[in-house]
Amino acid sequence: MQWIFPELTPQTAVLKLNEIATAYRKYGIVILPGFFNKEPDFECYVETIRYLFVKLLSRYNIQSKEKDIGDLLMELQKVAPLDGKIITDLGTQHNKFIAANRLKYSNFIVCFLRQIFGKAAILATPQSGDTLHFFLPGKKFKKYNLPIHQDYPYLMQSRQQVTLHFGLSMFYDDVGGIYYWPQTNRLGVLPSKKKKNGSYKIADPSIITKRYKRYELFLKQGDVSFFDSLLCHQSIPNRTKNRARINQIIRFSNLNDELAADNNWYSSVYERRGILFEQAHKDLFVQEE
Repeated sequence: MQWIFPELTPQTAVLKLNEIATAYRKYGIVILPGFFNKEPDFECYVETIRYLFVKLLSRYNIQSKEKDIGDLLMELQKVAPLDGKIITDLGTQHNKFIAANRLKYSNFIVCFLRQIFGKAAILATPQSGDTLHFFLPGKKFKKYNLPIHQDYPYLMQSRQQVTLHFGLSMFYDDVGGIYYWPQTNRLGVLPSKKKKNGSYKIADPSIITKRYKRYELFLKQGDVSFFDSLLCHQSIPNRTKNRARINQIIRFSNLNDELAADNNWYSSVYERRGILFEQAHKDLFVQEE
């Protein structure tokens, strides 16, 4: 497949920037297997997430021997299913980890974005552009398996948008991934429906499934993909009984877009969990009379 570029690093990929960008423009997607594997910031990010899992597990007097962060997630699920949200909140809207942001704004990625959007691009990220995703087994996580959709309706801000997606955990068979349809981004923004659970789906998926060939994407640890936010894709569910996958998703926008300007470059906004000073330091908070 002409949109897959194996055995590249962020340093060597710069030398193939034109070739990679050309493939992206043609197909709406490029895949770089193992791209981040030897990057110190990637290793730091994985180790940071591992530290947080170990710290949370220690609250329940558990000293896990698991090495993979996906397996640590499953350990945490056994004792405190909701505690995983503490970590996803740190990697989501926006990502608060320095290592992740060093990857996000690394030289190759910024060069790639400028190559795709052009010299006149105004680069930005949508409000909800960063998502640290935990894909767990079981029926109760079915709602996170999205039907055929485009990313843009979830994010807004600009129709000119790139999604960066990379694997953080070890990959196991049947742990899930993505179905995608190359070149469907050329159809533009498609009519979409909104399901009761808040997920969007293409109103008439037959215009995709009958005219375009479907491919599968399974991201191993360190694998990277870039795709147009208008590219049609769909979740492949986690069909295992005891394995999880962890991926990071990051989006970038070009604000040099007339529709984006007409909408004041607004993004979609979703409520997040947090804490206030008076909640964490009740003994130090003085109520004004």
